[in-house]
Amino acid sequence: MGEEALRNSIIAAGIGLLIIFVLMLMLYKGLGVAASFALIIYVQLLIVALAIVPWVQLTLPGIAGVILSIGMAVDANVIIFERIKETRFLGNRSIPSSVKSGFQKALRTILDANITTILGAIVMMIFGTAGIKSFALILLIGILISLFTAVFITRLLVNCFLAIDDENAVLYGLKRSEVA
Repeated sequence: MGEEALRNSIIAAGIGLLIIFVLMLMLYKGLGVAASFALIIYVQLLIVALAIVPWVQLTLPGIAGVILSIGMAVDANVIIFERIKETRFLGNRSIPSSVKSGFQKALRTILDANITTILGAIVMMIFGTAGIKSFALILLIGILISLFTAVFITRLLVNCFLAIDDENAVLYGLKRSEVA
């Protein structure tokens, strides 16, 4: 039963990630492409981190920690992109200016959410039972990697896209009619 549950979990994770990629592409166009690449990098870094940290046991609570941390990684990208849209339409700015301002405005919100989650994970690691400690450790690792990928990798990818074309509002999902 263990092998079958693991296989089903991997299939479910793949389907879930595919749905996330499709939704990000539909909602954010080129920004969604950047978010999808950043999420792929996030998942790879998370797998490596979970493999090299000796205290990690991928139990059912641990899998819940992985799922929650993936959700927080997606959420960070959504926050960034929504701030970019706000800046673009409320300030009537250029795309590069909107991207820069959007990342700056999103950083505080992302840090607040992730630091709160990190503190919660630390408390669970100190006072929790073995299953809760496993969940908390995996969540902590996932959140730290999520912060890195959202703040640095996504920004790097979006800036690379801007170097190719920084005026095409449709490419970035920043056309006014799409938002209305």
